Amino acid sequence: MAVDPETKVITGHYGSGTGRSADGSGPQFTCIFFFRGEAKGAPPYRIRSWYDADKTDADVIDGEVAPLDEGGVSIHLKQEHGGCWNVQHFADKEPAYFEYDAKDGGWRGVRVVAAKKAYFHDTPDAAARRKAYVVEGDALRVYETQPGWVQVRYTTYGKRNEEIETEGWIKAGDLYPDTVPRAARK
Repeated sequence: MAVDPETKVITGHYGSGTGRSADGSGPQFTCIFFFRGEAKGAPPYRIRSWYDADKTDADVIDGEVAPLDEGGVSIHLKQEHGGCWNVQHFADKEPAYFEYDAKDGGWRGVRVVAAKKAYFHDTPDAAARRKAYVVEGDALRVYETQPGWVQVRYTTYGKRNEEIETEGWIKAGDLYPDTVPRAARK
């Protein structure tokens, strides 16, 4: 989750899974959604959430996000996204609570990779492509945007659970939109 300090736009992404699929290739149940709102006025802040790849309003769910005094945030949705009930409850009477993994890291937003492979670039220039890439579904921290480009950082963990960070520019067209699907805008 991030809050843009200038626009007060909140963007965030939740993704988790549990169990093992019958063929062992991944989790049996998954809960994945993106959310967006505005940090204006007193919390809790209204958000709208949806599955990243949705292009319609079929699964847009309203909810709230609020900072916690002890650090972290609570998220409450009016109903569960498909699969979430088996992984993490967001629509119960009590909200879901999360601790920050990093606070005030300078990022302005969150975006999610839509392309099978989205390559990092040293500068916002197609000729500056590197070998490093992220894949569909990966969540990225956004630091800056320019027409057609987004400066991001991706964090993963190595074999010894050490953080591995990759930074650079990614083509904006390789990312899912960070806006509510058009049909669901109010």
